[in-house]
Amino acid sequence: MAQWLKLKRLLASDLSGQLNWIKIVGLAVFKKDINHKKLKSAFDSVRSWDQWDAFTQEWFEIDNWPLLDVDRVSDSLNRPSRKIRGRIWEPYGELYDVDAELRFLSEKLRWEIFMRLEPDAAEDNRMHPGRYGWMCVWCRIYTRTKVAFCDQCKKELLPLPLNED
Repeated sequence: MAQWLKLKRLLASDLSGQLNWIKIVGLAVFKKDINHKKLKSAFDSVRSWDQWDAFTQEWFEIDNWPLLDVDRVSDSLNRPSRKIRGRIWEPYGELYDVDAELRFLSEKLRWEIFMRLEPDAAEDNRMHPGRYGWMCVWCRIYTRTKVAFCDQCKKELLPLPLNED
């Protein structure tokens, strides 16, 4: 655990304009640098779902993301709801054992590409805000109240489809 904290501090101190992420599986360490300028340029050229699939493989290597152990997912989902600053925050289950910065970036771009490639569906979703909650990938919690930032860590929230039929 102490090694992980050292690595996390080292990454937090990197202000080079590149996003570094680290994944530890047992004793293995996986690191990837993402240049934001090149990422944005590549993302701006995506015009189809096939191109999006290729983009996510090239930039995020999503097929290589390790799954979390079932017990860790279960433990995460079984956390109690909490009231923070008057809002109810629920836990949500993350399936992949990936650094939160990488997860945030991939989810944010996934949301943006959906709006670009499926404008009619995106507009329909905007007309039905109850279909989404707002998740914090760092804290692994969500609220049904539309807010821009997490009440716990103050980081940007992303839409979370609620899938409640």
